[in-house]
Amino acid sequence: MRSAMQPLTMTSWHSLESQIHYLSEQERRQLYDVAGTGEHVMGVLCTLGTLHADFTVMMGMALALQKTTDTKYLPDADTATCHARLTNVLSIDLQKDASGTRVLEALIRLALEDIRLVVALLIERKEHMKHLEEMSQEQQWQFSVETVDIHVRLAERLGMHHMAQELEELCLPIAEPMVFRELRTAREEALSRATEDVLPCEAVAALLVEDRLRDMLEDDHGLLEYEPPSWSDCKKQRNGDVKKSTAIALVCPDVATCYEMLGVVHRLWRCESHGFRDDINTPQSNGYQGLHTTLILENGVHVHCRIRSEEMQLYAQSGIASVCFEGAFPGITEYVPWVLRAADALDVLQKDPSAWQSLCEEILGGDIVVYDATGATHFVPSSATALDAVFLCFPERAAWTETIFLNNA
Repeated sequence: MRSAMQPLTMTSWHSLESQIHYLSEQERRQLYDVAGTGEHVMGVLCTLGTLHADFTVMMGMALALQKTTDTKYLPDADTATCHARLTNVLSIDLQKDASGTRVLEALIRLALEDIRLVVALLIERKEHMKHLEEMSQEQQWQFSVETVDIHVRLAERLGMHHMAQELEELCLPIAEPMVFRELRTAREEALSRATEDVLPCEAVAALLVEDRLRDMLEDDHGLLEYEPPSWSDCKKQRNGDVKKSTAIALVCPDVATCYEMLGVVHRLWRCESHGFRDDINTPQSNGYQGLHTTLILENGVHVHCRIRSEEMQLYAQSGIASVCFEGAFPGITEYVPWVLRAADALDVLQKDPSAWQSLCEEILGGDIVVYDATGATHFVPSSATALDAVFLCFPERAAWTETIFLNNA
């Protein structure tokens, strides 16, 4: 059941006009004709416009949301294909798919066919979460839980951090209202420490006291940004799984300056011995890149420092959505190779439906990086065992394994 559309406002028209200026006049006119009934579809198109989405994707989504079958709005085969694929996912009945099996399967298979459409569907889900008025309380709860269990986690797996945060902020008040109130309070306390120019607190502002770092930032070699804790971070802090810390991003113009910046901060402050991670050399399975280090300031405050290039910073926020609409996009597996493993897992699901829960964790859970004897990197599910890694790295000899040492111990 899809919720009713909200009435269109002139503000919405102007917002859409400003976001799709790169389309031809004829394409804009066609979108206006189809999208002229409500805020929901307008919100989706505006967000797609900020990403410079293709006309075929935008028109396909508009037609799917309005359930329009008029062929005059399907100018070519590509638009018709987008429309059919999006309609296939949007038409899945929530009541008949309580576990979310069909939704996740459809999204993963669609990711391999056209990742742009998965991005569009995540955007649509966010807009839909804003308009649940005609759903019963039970339906709203079920819709929100499914969104958290599947769409939020899928957005993170695609590197779309901001999208995951927006979805979770819309879902938590409905799915877990008491937990949301606690997390909101903790998050507001963290945000209240931020100043108007995005420096979080005295501890982080102290970074600028050092002449070398300040000179680098002022000479356009880098930009200091405060990064508030995510909802998942707040949950982990609430449960005591991780300690509270201030997080900042140092944004540099290029990779070489990232490593130079890392050298500067390491010369200025002590760092945690296990707090360094080089995700530029070995990107994460969602395509994320950056240098991570935890600095220990003179007053004992720990600052989690993330150093990224401008391109990496954009990807850290928008993930695959920041690159998939580019003309030279090489394909999803170049950025998020785990989708190939996910497709294999879905084939297993068709043979054994009882394996749904474990396969869901394998697809949407995190990954562990494994290096084989040649130094090549492989990603295995976070639930994998050491023996799984042996079979991955030494398939011919793994069956004769007698002892496994982890970290040489």
